[in-house]
Amino acid sequence: MSAVAEEITAKPYDYVIVGGGTAGLTLAARLSEHPDVTVTVLEAGEAHLNDPRAMTPGLAASMYDDPKYDWGYKTVPQAGSSMLNFGILTYPPKREIDSWAALGNPGWSWDELFPYFLKSETYHPPGEGTPAALNSAYVELDAHGHDGPIQTCFAQISGPFDEVWQPTMERLGAGSAGIRRREWPWVRTRISIQSIRHRGRGVMRSRHIICAMRTGRISPF
Repeated sequence: MSAVAEEITAKPYDYVIVGGGTAGLTLAARLSEHPDVTVTVLEAGEAHLNDPRAMTPGLAASMYDDPKYDWGYKTVPQAGSSMLNFGILTYPPKREIDSWAALGNPGWSWDELFPYFLKSETYHPPGEGTPAALNSAYVELDAHGHDGPIQTCFAQISGPFDEVWQPTMERLGAGSAGIRRREWPWVRTRISIQSIRHRGRGVMRSRHIICAMRTGRISPF
């Protein structure tokens, strides 16, 4: 047994969460808001702290198929992860969320989930230097949160992808509401689980995150 594993097993924890993804760390942060609760998170991935490729939104594609960042699983097309993504904030359509409730899941309708979208976000209005190509003029303030742990804003730069994405969606009849990105407004870096670990709300002394730790089996008491 490694020294880290021995250290973990030597301490009692109220909760052990396997997987430090968006769901795992969100749950850990909420649980550790209670001062008397201890939480540890076991994450198989490495901690890429201060790694330019992990922190820079425009370098996300450089991590694809690199075993240092990407597990390389082959599956059906899915959305990005907390590490491999371009930092674009996109909420699901209302009818898609409502379909969850219609399948027999009480409490999972759009009207019931939307308050939690707002609760999770702090929206920062765009400055004068925001490119017109990002369509930052069309913003419904009521559709954004203003006191949550996830900081959102418009990027101050744009490229060919940004310029063609929005008009293409409009020509297809899908419409658009601008391109918002998740990044820390003060330093313009992308948000991932490893950056939230060290910044912002929810960093509690009672929470421990152990990276590069694989979990093979969960034994009953």
